[in-house]
Amino acid sequence: MATATLDPTPYPLKILLQSYTTSHPLRSPSPIPPSSRVDPNIAQRLPPLVSANPLVWTIPTWINFVRFLIVKVVHIVWSLISHLLWGPARKSWGYRMTLITSVMRNVSAHSSLADIVLIRRLISLQLLVPLPADAVVTPVTFVVPRHTEDRVARGFLRDLDLAETGTRELSGEWVVGTEVWKRLKAERRARQESQRRRRRGLPTPENPVSDRRSNSVGHGRDSSDVEVNSEMDGLARKSGARGEKVIYYIHGGAYYVGNAATHRLVTIGISKACNARVFGQLFVTPGQI
Repeated sequence: MATATLDPTPYPLKILLQSYTTSHPLRSPSPIPPSSRVDPNIAQRLPPLVSANPLVWTIPTWINFVRFLIVKVVHIVWSLISHLLWGPARKSWGYRMTLITSVMRNVSAHSSLADIVLIRRLISLQLLVPLPADAVVTPVTFVVPRHTEDRVARGFLRDLDLAETGTRELSGEWVVGTEVWKRLKAERRARQESQRRRRRGLPTPENPVSDRRSNSVGHGRDSSDVEVNSEMDGLARKSGARGEKVIYYIHGGAYYVGNAATHRLVTIGISKACNARVFGQLFVTPGQI
């Protein structure tokens, strides 16, 4: 009886995930389950070619949009009334979260009334709601750098990082709470003050002994100056000892109708809870990451 020998070499991640990819026979198309959000009795239809421009909509397109709008307005109004009279569906929900949830919920149940472009436009209406007063959102666009061998990402991101050419651009937004923003500005001012004191030869967190100490023998310093300098030293030491940690937020796509802007209430809460900045990338489909 022959015994099989196991290869001690670990398999790559691609081989381990092979049975879970769409090309594997186990992942062949199967019937839509009864609990699917999409009604299997409704035939899939293509969106109209002019759906992106309301000025050239036809009468049937306007009728479908009005029907869809009426259904959603009734659902949104009822959700807000329930929030005011009987409280939110979850204790931690504010009226903004109730509004967003009512807009997102049951959208796929009315997919026969509007296409994906109209649904995205309806979801984007929530951007008209003002941001909380204790949050700062800054849109940014940058080029993904091309890393060398010593700075390339580790793990399953290594192959993807090596494939970067240094020309791909990413768009996103920095989301940060006001208290976190104040702390970051205080640490930046402390670093700048520490650099100025280092150039002038005064004590710094890295060099507590001044280079000009021999020239200042017999001359004392005011106690208030000592307290201010020690406070600035503490901030500079705290911010300079290690790099700032940020959070990279990747949303689930919300069925191809959401982006980083539609998840701001989530990212703002994460920034406050973790006391750190949150970077949310602007994308709709996973292929844009």
